[in-house]
Amino acid sequence: MPFPESAETIDWRRRLLTGSTALALLAMWLGLLPSRLRAQPGRDGAPMPIGVIGAGHIGSTVGGLWVKAGHPVLFSSRHPDELKPLVEKLGPLARAWWMRPMPCARAMARSPKRRSARASA
Repeated sequence: MPFPESAETIDWRRRLLTGSTALALLAMWLGLLPSRLRAQPGRDGAPMPIGVIGAGHIGSTVGGLWVKAGHPVLFSSRHPDELKPLVEKLGPLARAWWMRPMPCARAMARSPKRRSARASA
């Protein structure tokens, strides 16, 4: 059974919530919202190209934020069929790339010598 919270703990949490809310409202009033931030330029003054390996839930979200900030983003995934809708949705700064397995790599994976080495490991 969890311990009941003391009045001091509840008061401390209330003060923390009130303080962080006040800080967020101050940031909004000063115009420091994330939507107003822009891409940080590289050394030559242009937005930096970014590559995202793995375009799942987290990769597509972070990559989408970078695209909205003005960076060109290259997405890579093991599932190329899922990349096309993502790139179309994000616009011209987003591109897709995926690696196709080489024929010799498939042949090596199927070779009897390779299978026996895996079985003994």
